[in-house]
Amino acid sequence: MVNLVTTIGLQPKLLDAFIRHYKKQGFESKGFHIVVWGKSEKVNFEEIEKVLGWHDIKVYEDMRDEPMTSNILTQIYNNVTSTKPNDWWSVADIDEFQVYNQSGWHSARYRSDISLKSTIKFCEDNKYDFNLGKLVDRFGVDGKLSDFEYGDNLFEIFPNVGNLSHRIRGNDLTKVVLQKGHINLGGGQHVVLLENGREPTGDEWLNCSRDWSHLIPVHHFCWTSETSKVKLDMIESEMDVGNECQKVFDFIDGENRINLDNKEYFVEENQTSEIMDIRALNRLFINFEEINVIGTIEDMIEKYQKFDFVMSTLFLQDPYRVKQWVEYHLLLGVQHFYLYYHGRLEDLQKIFPRDYKMISDYVDKGIVTLIEWNCGITYINEQDKYLFSGEDYLKAWHYAQHAQIQHITSQVCNKTRWIGNIDLDEFIVLRDHISLIEYTEYLNKKDIKVASIPELLCKLDKDVTEQTSKVRRFPTESRKDIQYHSFVEQGDITKELEVFDFNLNDFLEYNTHTYEHEGSFTKYIWNCEKVNESIPLVHDIMWGYDSLSEKGDEYPNGKLGHEIIINHYNYGKTNLWLRKLKAYKAHKNLIENGMTEVDHEGENFNMENFDANDYGDLENNRIRAIIKYHLDME
Repeated sequence: MVNLVTTIGLQPKLLDAFIRHYKKQGFESKGFHIVVWGKSEKVNFEEIEKVLGWHDIKVYEDMRDEPMTSNILTQIYNNVTSTKPNDWWSVADIDEFQVYNQSGWHSARYRSDISLKSTIKFCEDNKYDFNLGKLVDRFGVDGKLSDFEYGDNLFEIFPNVGNLSHRIRGNDLTKVVLQKGHINLGGGQHVVLLENGREPTGDEWLNCSRDWSHLIPVHHFCWTSETSKVKLDMIESEMDVGNECQKVFDFIDGENRINLDNKEYFVEENQTSEIMDIRALNRLFINFEEINVIGTIEDMIEKYQKFDFVMSTLFLQDPYRVKQWVEYHLLLGVQHFYLYYHGRLEDLQKIFPRDYKMISDYVDKGIVTLIEWNCGITYINEQDKYLFSGEDYLKAWHYAQHAQIQHITSQVCNKTRWIGNIDLDEFIVLRDHISLIEYTEYLNKKDIKVASIPELLCKLDKDVTEQTSKVRRFPTESRKDIQYHSFVEQGDITKELEVFDFNLNDFLEYNTHTYEHEGSFTKYIWNCEKVNESIPLVHDIMWGYDSLSEKGDEYPNGKLGHEIIINHYNYGKTNLWLRKLKAYKAHKNLIENGMTEVDHEGENFNMENFDANDYGDLENNRIRAIIKYHLDME
């Protein structure tokens, strides 16, 4: 059993929410040690006993009217925990709600396999005597210093998260959340003390878990309608350590609302559960870790506004893939998407109205930026198409794509750390990592600036037949008000284009068949924060880094087993799938035989004679596992 100790004086309603929360985290009633303190005339002792009775808990110690000192709370905690020196204890102020099933630095969403018990096991396995957490402040709707009642969900009443306390009080954000009973805490429970009473330095921290994957978020419900009353009582009781309570009292000064638009508070809005959006939590943790080493608040704000990972793509006739592509890569931790439409946005809206609305919804949520990229060959009239061959258009598309990649680089190189540029039918698959944020953190530690990603050609075994109910129709006759190249011509409409609705669940419901050829193309992700004066292209990046800082395209165990790959889906387009394999073969012949031209369409293609690895549906297990893992966490 894990013990828990807290103190209560003025806020019995908060005590009720506190107990309900920690029981949900895995603490048992008999493990609660509730110490009552304060002046009798201010403490509603009967109300506190009533609340404890609801939860089958009794007052552990009544310290009303005991002499108060500035460090009385820390002394209480140390005295109580020392009664069981070999047991595990959680120490928390009454307004601090520790969340154990979102322990994690760059994890994905939250980890169902992480809990109070598993965190303790992690510490015991590594012979750690205590574990750390980080404070995050909670604010009411629109920043209001809200009131609440018995039974309320405080995470819903106070849905906004940020860092105000440190800006006002200058307090340490680190908290000791778990400890063995023989550990002595320093002021505010921010540090542990050695036998001689001093704080540890250097290797003296070795008996502490400092693993970011077990850093515990501590939600701080200190900005409520009771804040002024509580802080004033602390001031009058001469318990105001470092003048912190006076600073908070002066800051509120009759106001009933926090300005959430103040960038110094780093507010993440609409976090209505104890399980925060992992990207929001990571942004807070990253900046909290550097608060004491960054020189100015402007530096902090600039760093806070950066993304860790963004993606971009160029598309024309397949906007219906956007939902599946975005939703999947959101699961992997991508924080923003830049979608370039190779034409006029007004045409996109006319030809694909349903998909345009879907993309616009992502734009409104701040997930997507939609960009008009009307360059290259863009036919204005149908008769103009005869001026150019299909190869001319393909060449123009490639130049437009290279230009798009360089444009997005110029736009976001100072706003993101990592960037990837892949197509809407390409899906990144990680082997031993749970998110792209966590994977790039791994690359950062190894000083890797560019990572190549090999391609596996994939298709779903989703059956496309005439009997499949149709879900979409496309205009096929040219109109003067729409650029001709934006149309889906009748000859280009396949059964899959008419019937496929491209949902994320397709990867769970249908098998993925994969095929590898040694000449298949690669894409890459790169750290544009560290790579300078480079020229990013579709399949490569030129200059700006050295070979030692690149994870190259060598795959001794085959591409299927590489730590990161791209599943390139052509779905039900069997003919297109085979043509792509022919293109791989042609690409290989060009390299090995110095060929300058290959007749793709006239070449006889025999799968049995093709030098490649057919993995069948082996790959589906990994992409299914990735999606199922993240969806289960929700």
